[in-house]
Amino acid sequence: RLSGHIVHLSRGIEQLFYFLVQEFTVSGPALPVPAIAGSDVVLDCKCSTHLSLERLEVRWFRTRFDSPVREQDTAYRHRTGLFVEEIMNGNVSLRLQDVQVSDNGTYTCYDDYEGWYQEAQIQLHECVREIERGGGREEYL
Repeated sequence: RLSGHIVHLSRGIEQLFYFLVQEFTVSGPALPVPAIAGSDVVLDCKCSTHLSLERLEVRWFRTRFDSPVREQDTAYRHRTGLFVEEIMNGNVSLRLQDVQVSDNGTYTCYDDYEGWYQEAQIQLHECVREIERGGGREEYL
């Protein structure tokens, strides 16, 4: 009888795994996101909408998982935010204010749901150009 319970439990775990793998997704744009110095930009990231918010962890980081841009990295302090009211709709995008040259590069949107995680990488691309204006030059990223 015990083996029957183990088989039943095994099938339940298999079904849960299949459900999470099939239904828990995270995605971002395929192309780099352009940015101009001093402007605000949104790094778009979407997560499965059926997940319970109490069990979902959203973490944005650059190179180090343990240094999220929203919490610990001083270069981003007071310049980032999530669309909290939109998370229940699957919007886990990061708003980055006052874009700087040092912001250029890859960002990872990491979503953990009860120990299962998915991530998407989003590339922020700064466009550098010079524009002549009234005898002076202005630089844009």
